[in-house]
Formats: sequence, C-alpha cells, structure tokens
Amino acid sequence: MKQWTMKSDRDSNGNPIDFEAFGEKFHVSKILARLLVNRHLNTVDRVNKYLFGQLKHLENPYLMKDIEKAAKLIKDAGQKKFPIRILGDYDVDGIMSCYILKEGLRICGLEADVRIPNRILHGYGMNPALVEEAYHDGIKLLLTCDNGISAGQAIEQAKMLGMQVIITDHHEVPYELLEDGTKEYNLPPADAIVNVKQIDCPYPYKGICGAYTAFRLIQVLYDACLGIKTEQGILKELLPLVGYAALATVCDVMELTGENRILVKEGLKLLPQTENLGMQTLIKECGLEGKTLNSYHFGFILGPCLNSAGRLYSAGDALSLFFSTEDTEQRIEQAKWLVSLNQQRKQMTEDGTKQAIAMIEKKQKEGEEIEDVLVIYLPSCHESIAGIVASKIKDRFFRPTIILTDPAKGSPLENTGIVKGSARSIRAYSMYDKLSECKNYLLKFGGHPLAAGLSLEKEKIDAFRKALNQNSGLTKKDFIEKISADMILPFSELSSSMVEELELLQPFGNGNDDPIFGLMDVQILSARYMGAKNQYLKLIVTDSSKRQLEAPIFHDVDVFIEGLCEKYGNDALENLLAHRQKDYRINLLYCPEINEFNHQKTIQIRIRDIQF
Repeated sequence: MKQWTMKSDRDSNGNPIDFEAFGEKFHVSKILARLLVNRHLNTVDRVNKYLFGQLKHLENPYLMKDIEKAAKLIKDAGQKKFPIRILGDYDVDGIMSCYILKEGLRICGLEADVRIPNRILHGYGMNPALVEEAYHDGIKLLLTCDNGISAGQAIEQAKMLGMQVIITDHHEVPYELLEDGTKEYNLPPADAIVNVKQIDCPYPYKGICGAYTAFRLIQVLYDACLGIKTEQGILKELLPLVGYAALATVCDVMELTGENRILVKEGLKLLPQTENLGMQTLIKECGLEGKTLNSYHFGFILGPCLNSAGRLYSAGDALSLFFSTEDTEQRIEQAKWLVSLNQQRKQMTEDGTKQAIAMIEKKQKEGEEIEDVLVIYLPSCHESIAGIVASKIKDRFFRPTIILTDPAKGSPLENTGIVKGSARSIRAYSMYDKLSECKNYLLKFGGHPLAAGLSLEKEKIDAFRKALNQNSGLTKKDFIEKISADMILPFSELSSSMVEELELLQPFGNGNDDPIFGLMDVQILSARYMGAKNQYLKLIVTDSSKRQLEAPIFHDVDVFIEGLCEKYGNDALENLLAHRQKDYRINLLYCPEINEFNHQKTIQIRIRDIQF
C-alpha cells in the first residue's frame, strides 16, 4: 500500500510561503523555488552550497581519525620497498576503491598489488585464508578498502604473522549490546583504522562510501609525499580519481546530500573526460560516449556491468579493465563481456524475483498474512544476486526482506548445510541492529541499517524467521510506503525551459529524489507495449488542458494492468492497445523529462505511481 502526501506551501508557523519572492532572490522560477524549499533549502548558504557547491567545499580530510597515521605507514612502507597489498571487495564500491588506492599510490610514486576476494570461494572481506596467502607472498602491509572493520580475527592473525594492517572502510563498527542497552564497540587490532563510523571520529559527514574513504586517504598520502597539507580542495593530479569515487557513491546508494552531492555532481563531469582507456571503452560499449552523464547512467548502466563480474565470476576481471594494455581489441572484448554478463545477471534476477513473488502470493492465497519481515529461502537462486532480488521484493511488498540461498557450486560452504543470505530493509527497520539481536542464530553477519549479508545453518531458518518477526517492532503504518509529491502541476505548465531548469537539482538519487508532481483525473487515451520483450508499456495521457503526453511505465507493469482491469473491466487493456478511447481515469505522480529520439526533443512524463 502507498500513501500520497503533498508537501506544504506554508512555513513552520503556518504562514503561506512567497515562492515568487524566493525565486526572485535566487534568480530561479517560482516552481524551482518551491522545490528548493521542499528540500529544506531556505537560507542563502544552503541554497548556494546545494546549487553551486564545488570540490573546494568538501570536508577537511584531516578530520578523519587515523588518516595521517595511515598515510605515514603507507609512505614509510613504500619508501622501504616493503610489499603492499590492497585487499578490496567485489562490488562497484570495492572495485573503485581498489582502483583509487592502486592508482593513487602510483601517483604518489609507490606500488602495491591488489587482491579482491572471490564472492563464492572466499566470501566477503578479509579472512584468514587471504591473510595466509599474503604472508606466503611476502606482503608486509595489508591495506583494506570497503571492508575490514568486522575482520577482527583475520587482522589479529595478520599481526601475529608480522604484517601491518590499515583498514579503510565505511561499514558499521561491530558492537555488543549490553544489558543496560548501551553498545560496546569492538574495533579490530589494526595499526590504523580510517572509518568515519567510529564513534570518536570527528569527520562531520558520516554517509560516505568505501571508495571516497580511500580517495581521502590518497589525498593525505599525496600531501605527505609532497610535504604539504591541503585541507580544502583537490590538487589537480588527483582530480582524475574523483569520477571513480562518484561512481561508487551512486552505486553503493549513498545519500546524495552534503559533500556526496558535490562529489557526484563534479564526478559526473570528470568521468567522461578520463584518460583511462578501460573506462573510455566501457563508456563506449554502454552507448554513453559523448552523452552528458547523470546518476542513472552510473547506477543502472555502468555500475551493474562492473558488479556483474563480481557476482558471476571474479571482480578482478572488471578491475583489470582499468589497468589494461594498449591492446584496443582486448579492451573492447573485455568491455563487451562485462555488458553481456550484466544481461545474463538481469535474466537471473528476473527469474529469482518471479519465484519469490510466487511464493509470497501463494501463502496469501492460502489465507496466511504476510509477515513483518520476509525471510525467503530460494535454494536455486545464485547467491550473488540474492541482494538484488531482496531489493526488488522489498520494493514490491514494502517489507524488510532477506533472501537465503544455497552456496554456489564450488563454494567451500557447498553441501555443508549452511545457507547464505542478503538483506534489504525499509527505513523503519534497522536490519543491522535486528540481526545483532538475533545473532545467536547466525554464523556471520555484517552491513548497514538498510542492507546486510549473513549466513546460518539451514536447520535454523524457521527459528530465525520467527525470532525476527516476534521482535520486529514494526506496526501497520510502517508498511505504508509514503510518497511525497512536491506540488500539483497540470500538463499545461510543462515547457522545455522549465524541465531543463529542473536539471539544476541534479544529481538525483538516495536523499535527493527527482521532483515529483501530482495530477488528478488524468485520462488514458491509449497504450502500447515496448521493450525487447514487450515488458514495458507506454501510455498516451491527457488532462483538462487536452495536452497529450507520452507516459512510459518501466516498473510493475503487471501491477498497473491488474489495477486497470479491476477498475474498468478485463477488456480495458485490450481497448487501450487498440486505441479505442474510453473514459479511463487515473491519478498520477510523475516526473517530467526531455525525451530525445532521432534528434527530436519532446517532453514526456515518467510515471512514479498511479491510483485508480
């Protein structure tokens, strides 16, 4: 169930806001003025930083706990020619973190090799097997990125073997919940820990990803190597790395507020200018060459291609693209392979999602109430896509969702009776905290309030499910997804200049949603299928102004068809497809956008939600 709300046009005292005067003050339209106020941007400083923030406005990297200590350790090890190994993770954030550290060390005149764990063989993050391997390879300094904060046992082993360990991470610090309700944090015994989630880290912005954490370390390391201290801005030698940190920020679904917004806004401009031949090739093979990139291109086109390697094969195959040789054919072949892998991953995700939905709907038809926390065991679902399936189920049913799967073929956990899982949550439910409460059922877990990974014995699945649901703390109102529209906007108000002005609010994403407009009593004139598999619908809609606009539906087409037929009869879709105009009315939440086709630009609306 979804609940629509309209943002207020009054201030905290109940007085009407003069959006026209606000717009004149900042030289923007009345509509954009309202959108800014809706984002709580109501002061000169906030508006200027939001609209015109630059890299020089990023936080001071020296505020990060242990960052200078970590830089000194790396510099000293490099100057002594001690072998350094970067140990990353297999998602986009991990891959970009590895690239930033290795390339950043090169810029600083230092060297390191890279090891990314195999998702199937090693699991997530630093572990004893990788530590043992590093020791036998003669490594003296282990440098983690996007992992390590929960690897206490492995780090203790590395220290016993005589290695130094530096952690760069952004995940939650593990803790024990004491009887009085307080948390006792368990930091691993590393030589330096750069993670803003540490309770005593003074860095003011806590929502950064692993790659940006790594980038900040490279800034301080570069300063250390030059003998200077750059507290604001980014030296030009390091600018090429900004786009990679921005890509990771979007793909790891960090909030696009504060300095993340500045980072991504600038990174979207810088990444297409990269001199890295591998990234140039990937951009071209994804059909983005010469285009103005936005956060959608990062999160739904480039990022998934990189992620697919770590999911289905090895993330090292994706990372190697960025350190490829001058062999153009080899780069093109590798980039094409990543694109094809992503297509394979999409099909596997679609199959797993359909299977999970069918299981939930079967229970509903049998009279069972849907549980507060969905724990779904899909033994045939590839463990690498469990998180994506969990996300789609969470979006569909608006419930915290955990997808459990059997370990993939070739995994050390194969045939051991252990299942692995990925979890995605809603804001009312901290997945990490709730897993902590049920850790007695688990063998291993870690993550964030909104996403986590876990493993447990198969025989404990039912008990684990019951424990989570008995102590969910959720109420019925938590299961109502709230969509807040900015304002009512008739189609007659839409113009190319108005839609282009909305681009000032980019980049859109988590924490900075697209502008959403509402309109009631919209008539559907016709519909047609589109997409390679006819998986999407494009509607032609009109309002009281009689202006007709195209309105594609890219998500939950089946939900739309079900609602349409329930309201207007089983022949309603057939009538629309045959262009037989009927008085089919809907209420809309939509985002206007410019559609460019055959060098022609037209306004269309992207549907966010429909009520019949």
